[in-house]
Amino acid sequence: MSRTVIMDKARELGQELAASPEYREMRQAEANLIQDPQASLLVKNFQELKKTWERAQVQGIQLPETQLQKLQEAEELMLLNPAVRSFTRAHERFAEVLQEVNQKIWDGIRGFSCGESGCSCSETDCNGCGQVR
Repeated sequence: MSRTVIMDKARELGQELAASPEYREMRQAEANLIQDPQASLLVKNFQELKKTWERAQVQGIQLPETQLQKLQEAEELMLLNPAVRSFTRAHERFAEVLQEVNQKIWDGIRGFSCGESGCSCSETDCNGCGQVR
């Protein structure tokens, strides 16, 4: 199979993922979050504090406990917002779909073929369906 065919199949998979309910739900939750000024402000504040913390980590600087507490409080406050919480849950569900897709791709690479009709794994321990041959 040529690289072009593989890339075409990947693009087709991307289009199928974009049409999935999980992706559409995530995009709607994202739009709701963007349209909510309070939610957007909470996210922006958290992201700024997190960037400061990450820069300090890279530079080997230990931030004071009060700074870390500020970061935790900003995250907690952000997650109390319904629009943020909705987006977070929708994002997690879509991430689970992507993780499952990635696992199926790896199963295909390793020769696992498990489905409703049974298992035809080429290895003794089938991670695709959990069966051990």
